[in-house]
Amino acid sequence: LLFAAIPSHAPGLQPFQCQPAYRAMGNSAAVSDEGVPDFVPLPCEDTKRWRAVCNLDQESEVSCLAHLGKLMAEYLGRPPCLNGLHAALEGQQGMGQEPFFKKVLPSVIKRTKAL
Repeated sequence: LLFAAIPSHAPGLQPFQCQPAYRAMGNSAAVSDEGVPDFVPLPCEDTKRWRAVCNLDQESEVSCLAHLGKLMAEYLGRPPCLNGLHAALEGQQGMGQEPFFKKVLPSVIKRTKAL
């Protein structure tokens, strides 16, 4: 269980009294993390896969979902499903593919490489 420390200056409470977090945060049920890994391997730990990430901004400019999918398949080892991204870009309030590929994706690649 998670516990929340109650500061000693809280009226009527003993110094650093601990209460289960579910009492401090509401009546939500406890969540088990059994079977969940304690860490996630970083992409840079796999040289072949990391090379695919590093090559993303050395490729000719990615300007469409088909090209992005091809590059992602090299990293994933299988073709990705980009239906959600397509719907988000082209939906009623989507930003469109051009701004995504000119501004957002280069920023994502730059930040990924900086990890």
